[in-house]
Amino acid sequence: MTRAAYALAPLLALVLAGCQRDAGPAAEAPPPASPAADAAAATGMDPAGPGMPDESVVESRWQCGEQHLSARFDNGAGTVTLTHERGELVLPQARSASGARYADANGNEFWNKGDGATLTLSGQEARQCQEVAAGTG
Repeated sequence: MTRAAYALAPLLALVLAGCQRDAGPAAEAPPPASPAADAAAATGMDPAGPGMPDESVVESRWQCGEQHLSARFDNGAGTVTLTHERGELVLPQARSASGARYADANGNEFWNKGDGATLTLSGQEARQCQEVAAGTG
């Protein structure tokens, strides 16, 4: 290297350092995404906006033989709350090969798949259930 190159090297280092971007203060990491936020990102919809229901709680109505039933699925808690003519019953989620199964140690079980389900209340035979569309029956 020549004497001029040695003299210009520190100046070149200063010029290059001035060209680097200033990252500024460390940016905070974004909060972890929720299933609703993931769905919103995939569809381009705001998770809190219209058209995006709260996915952690889902309510539905069912007809099980002669018995009417409402079900409140709380996916965050992993439970279903069944409201029927004898009162209210909360069942924890249980393992199932398919569908969503909720059962307790007393022989109560609600096992649904699609718009059909089976309801077994302690001491009674299993009943086939059909989901009732909103605004009917």
